[in-house]
Amino acid sequence: MSQLRPHLTDAGIRTAKQFTLLLLATLIVPVARAAGPTGEIAVPANAQWSDSGITLRIGESFSIKPHGQASARCRDEWGQGTDVPVGPEGTYLVSNAMAAQHYPLAAGAGGPAPCFCLIGRIGNGAPFFVGKALSRRATQSGRLFLGINDFDCHLNTGCFSVEIRTCLPRSLPLRNEDIVLPTARPGRALGGCRVVVFYVD
Repeated sequence: MSQLRPHLTDAGIRTAKQFTLLLLATLIVPVARAAGPTGEIAVPANAQWSDSGITLRIGESFSIKPHGQASARCRDEWGQGTDVPVGPEGTYLVSNAMAAQHYPLAAGAGGPAPCFCLIGRIGNGAPFFVGKALSRRATQSGRLFLGINDFDCHLNTGCFSVEIRTCLPRSLPLRNEDIVLPTARPGRALGGCRVVVFYVD
């Protein structure tokens, strides 16, 4: 008794290969683009740091997207001054008295960050600028905290609504922030490069 064997023409083989590749792409692509947990928290402007509830691993990609508006109290000890409405990007428009203060992330006269902007911190690490949006890799493992860049925030009002997304390690962030430590080895000049520096006073 003869056995029945499938018979495929060259066109049929090509079609089968294309179908197999399409099936593999359907199975693989969503995994490559998959993202981790997403959470949304409220970051009150009158709290120095707010726990996001998310623990990051070193090298893990994450993104932060804030919305909303806060009111920063910009008054001296005599009550002079006004309250400044700010978004998560903060502001550079502050009085000399405000600019002379010491902020968690260097701002005002100590620059370069804006005053009253949204900032972040991983564990007990150094604060970093978040602003309107941030996507980067964690430089250390630890809990993610968010806060407002203010030297005295207890009289502020309002809050930011912040969406936080953690990504798979192979996902590429929208932007990387390279931290250059004082102990880092000096770099070297690259040939054929030109740099234009703008200074606004």
